[in-house]
Amino acid sequence: MQQKKKFSVLLIFLLFVIAGAMFAYRYLSDRVSPDTGGSLLGQVTAADTETPDTVKSGIEAADTADADAAETFAAMDFTVYDADGNQVSLSDFYGKPILVNFWATWCPPCKAELPDFDRVYADYGEDVVFMMVNMTDGSRDTVESAQAFVSDNGYTFPVYFDRDLDAAYTYGASSIPMTVLIGADANIVGAQVGILTEEQLRTILDAELAKAGNT
Repeated sequence: MQQKKKFSVLLIFLLFVIAGAMFAYRYLSDRVSPDTGGSLLGQVTAADTETPDTVKSGIEAADTADADAAETFAAMDFTVYDADGNQVSLSDFYGKPILVNFWATWCPPCKAELPDFDRVYADYGEDVVFMMVNMTDGSRDTVESAQAFVSDNGYTFPVYFDRDLDAAYTYGASSIPMTVLIGADANIVGAQVGILTEEQLRTILDAELAKAGNT
């Protein structure tokens, strides 16, 4: 039973890493940019994954992505805003693992996974940087409405506001929720479009912290 559990943990992390490699290749080599025309947030949709799902792109690519998974992809910097309106960059947190989650209040799958993120943040927040990036388009979500939503639900994780679309453009966040894990070395570890469960989050973070020698 113990051996089976260890295998499941390794499988979840491996699929997350493989999906991260595919994500980095797809989104970071041909990322969306403002001069492609139109507003990215106008095209953003909620991911159709409303139930927990192991990284689908990783499963599909598992038999061919060994070489891709071995490559490293440097995280690309972006700037968002904190609750006080101060600019905060991803690179401000390099040196620790960083978990970036793109979400919005109008996105049902996003709202479904936020309680899990909050519970995991309570246990891992000292060792892992959580960047809960709200897709602040100024209409569906404003800074004020997103802050009220977080306060009403009693969430304690750090929330950042993507008012300039910098994070969304940089990481091609056209379907949410989307989560990206960046290692302490500032390289992308893995990514998921769709819901991550509390168990999956803990598995992924435990593996990353163990790799970094922090457990």
